[in-house]
Amino acid sequence: MGEVVKVLSLLIVLCVLEQVEHAQGQPTVTVSGTGCGESKGCRRIPGGCKSSTECTYIYTQRRIDASTIEIELAAKARGWVAVGYSTDRRMGSDDVLGCQADASGTVHAKNLWNIDYSNVLDDSSNPTRGLTNISTSLVDGVIACRFRRSINGTGNRDANLYAAHTLFFGVNPTATAPSTNALSARHPVDPVISTVTVTATDTFNINGTKRAVGLLKAHGILMVYSWMALSVNGMFYARFLRPIYSRTWFRIHWITMVCMLILLLSGAICIGVFVGGFKAIAHAVVGIVVLVLAGLQPIIAIFRPDPESAYRQVFLWIHRQIAFVSQLLGWICLGMGLVEADKIMFVGNTPRIVFGVGAGAVVCFWLFMEYRKRQKALEAAKAKEEGKEEATDSVFLKIASWAFLAVSYGFTIGIGSLLWGASAR
Repeated sequence: MGEVVKVLSLLIVLCVLEQVEHAQGQPTVTVSGTGCGESKGCRRIPGGCKSSTECTYIYTQRRIDASTIEIELAAKARGWVAVGYSTDRRMGSDDVLGCQADASGTVHAKNLWNIDYSNVLDDSSNPTRGLTNISTSLVDGVIACRFRRSINGTGNRDANLYAAHTLFFGVNPTATAPSTNALSARHPVDPVISTVTVTATDTFNINGTKRAVGLLKAHGILMVYSWMALSVNGMFYARFLRPIYSRTWFRIHWITMVCMLILLLSGAICIGVFVGGFKAIAHAVVGIVVLVLAGLQPIIAIFRPDPESAYRQVFLWIHRQIAFVSQLLGWICLGMGLVEADKIMFVGNTPRIVFGVGAGAVVCFWLFMEYRKRQKALEAAKAKEEGKEEATDSVFLKIASWAFLAVSYGFTIGIGSLLWGASAR
């Protein structure tokens, strides 16, 4: 009987502990949606939820006086919740304010700074530098915090909230860390961003969206289509299909390469708008080099010498070398781009695997065609010596042209579909 009592007592204790969590700053911090759009600015998920007890995420800001703003954050999470203030709708070099629970369930407010896609404490010796009137709690699976800070900021990296900023809202449901650490782990769910820019004096009730990555997707798809479909096929026609398209190969080659250049420029514009300028990372630098080389080709072609000119072979050599180098760098840039895209979207390894297999298939196909072309040249030379008529290869070349088209466009469509279906981080 005594054992039964002990078991029942233990079960009762466990049930109680399941309902009660450690919390700092009692009473519980409850973030209310009352006054949103009237006396304070708010972002609520889902829109219209009344308080932190029912909202999946809620952010509010309220100006206390001419120089002070009060900020409230809450989310259904036991890890961390944060807001970032961005001037370019892109993560990186942004002021971030948030709160995170430690392993014991105690919640700590933190003043942070984003470096690309990671963050550090703004002041490692004082994690709450610039924040006052701090209240935090973690109760019933809801992490919440309330604090005040100067609107102008008190440090060099503090955002001046009198200026317009796009708000980034991030949550990690489980990642805990001590008060002396930056936010541990990335957000496993898509962040949301404000659809408009706001200032400290605004009273708003805005909706958030998943991070706007449409331009990034367009950039990736345009670049994949340019290099894996248009460029390789334009070069394929010029290199291998002259015997069966003697009258049209140059027109097909020229139109294909011009279309490729147009898509390259369009893709460059998309990423420039998305980033808000030029970001000096390896992918971007290689991309600029490739764009310059691709742009040189039609300019050089305008000044190509006549077929009878002694400089014709010099032109052809330069034209081919630039084509080879730009194609090689273009494909390298595609691989680097897929790695970069995974930092912003949930791309994963599948597009990289498909790209690797596709690149390998195209290279193998090309090498086979080079081998066959040289073999046919030797056979033609031998037939000429023997006074025989050269055997035509039109059927094989037509089959090869369609097969290469199917391979290159198949992998292009596959990668493009995967990029288009990727969601924002």
